[in-house]
Amino acid sequence: MSEQGKVENVSAFFNKLEPLGYTLRRVNTNQGRYYVVDDKMFISVTSLIDMTTKTDEGLVRKMCDTGYNEWMRFLNERATYGTIMHILIADFLNDTFINFDILDNRIEELFEEHRVEDRKRFHFMDDLRKDLLAFAEFAAEHQIVPLCAELPMVSFKYGFAGTLDLICLMDIKEKGFFGEVYKSGANKGAPKETYNVKRVMAIIDFKSGRNGFTDKHADQLALCNMLVEENYPNLLTDYDVSELHTFNWAPKDWRTEPTYTLKNQTGATPDAVVLAKILIAKEKVKDTIPTFLKTSGMVELGQRPTENYQFKRVV
Repeated sequence: MSEQGKVENVSAFFNKLEPLGYTLRRVNTNQGRYYVVDDKMFISVTSLIDMTTKTDEGLVRKMCDTGYNEWMRFLNERATYGTIMHILIADFLNDTFINFDILDNRIEELFEEHRVEDRKRFHFMDDLRKDLLAFAEFAAEHQIVPLCAELPMVSFKYGFAGTLDLICLMDIKEKGFFGEVYKSGANKGAPKETYNVKRVMAIIDFKSGRNGFTDKHADQLALCNMLVEENYPNLLTDYDVSELHTFNWAPKDWRTEPTYTLKNQTGATPDAVVLAKILIAKEKVKDTIPTFLKTSGMVELGQRPTENYQFKRVV
């Protein structure tokens, strides 16, 4: 995670889609995370959701039972684990393979980069191996074709931005009546409900937790859906599919064979609710507009840097 006030460039881990035509930077402020494009700041999806969606009551109880300081330590620890899991999945999608013979070396590199405590490394290592196996199982079962990973986007129309974990083509099973009938028994000749495999475009958000998904997760995907529809309006026709779906994916704590949880969140948060949340978030930051420091030019020793900085505000 970037330091507060520090502006860092962000780009996709990989992107097979058309270039977006703008450059993004990211900054953490005391009002939340923002993205910067051409000196304009856009509230992040995660900050927008935190401002407008009630925290799951089960999480509140856990925090109370654990105590604030210990809970924050736990959240930071899980955030680090989630970041590393995302990177390893993006490696897999980009490389199109996982070499488990050398995977531990890559994980150790990430442990060093993200300053994982020694006492957590063994446990993290084991879980990361299992989570990657679970994702490999998911990718094979649904015949995933990745189009981009960790792709940041901005909605100029609605004034927010976010980073999408994955956009891909995938197979899904849908339940319905597809022409089959019962061949015998009391229902002979009657329509029979079966499953059909359909190829769709999908936005997938990864979660490293194993306790299910919340309203915040559905809201996040609804906003991601808006980002894709604005930035890639012809995506479905370009890839000859008719539907765009949103999913949460998380590994399970499996024991005998890799498995995972996949939840279709398509339409879970109505468009009207999403638009209302955007308006509410904008109103909340209106009176405390965050700034970031923009520097430029050259200053010589002994010269006052009065012309070398500006504090830029959200517009």
